[in-house]
Amino acid sequence: MMAEHKRLPIVKEKLREQLKQGLPKAFKIVDKLLPDNSKEHAILLKNAFRYNVKDPLVLLKQAGIDIEPELEEFRQFLAEISGKEWEGIPAKDSTEKIARLDDIKLEVLSLLKAVELTGERERAVKKLSKMIRELSREKLNRENALRLGVLAFALELLGENRLDRMGEIKEL
Repeated sequence: MMAEHKRLPIVKEKLREQLKQGLPKAFKIVDKLLPDNSKEHAILLKNAFRYNVKDPLVLLKQAGIDIEPELEEFRQFLAEISGKEWEGIPAKDSTEKIARLDDIKLEVLSLLKAVELTGERERAVKKLSKMIRELSREKLNRENALRLGVLAFALELLGENRLDRMGEIKEL
């Protein structure tokens, strides 16, 4: 066992019990991430967990995979066995300012890629429209105008079924 090799103090029975409790929680997450063995699903996961993706949960949610409840349960379990307190994921304020341009680009590209893989255009249109509404409530300045432009361009790409042009967003 690695812990013994590194001479870390462990109690085998306690560790065994923790694994018995933790593995089913971890497998709940895995089961949601891997409900099938399709190539499309594998590509979606690969894209979600790339190094430069800041929030893979956003991409997963847009593709219809919500692992937050299971992830929260697993985090709570880890906190319990480590003796640390877990306060949970802070709820996002609905009036939270829309992210910087680079964040918008990443989110839009993730959303468009998810549409390309899953075909869920309707949900993507609703998400983009909501983002445009929220951003249009803020003061219009150069940065916000650029963000609105990226969102509107993505909405147009979806409407015209021209996802082949999504690379243009990345080049901004």
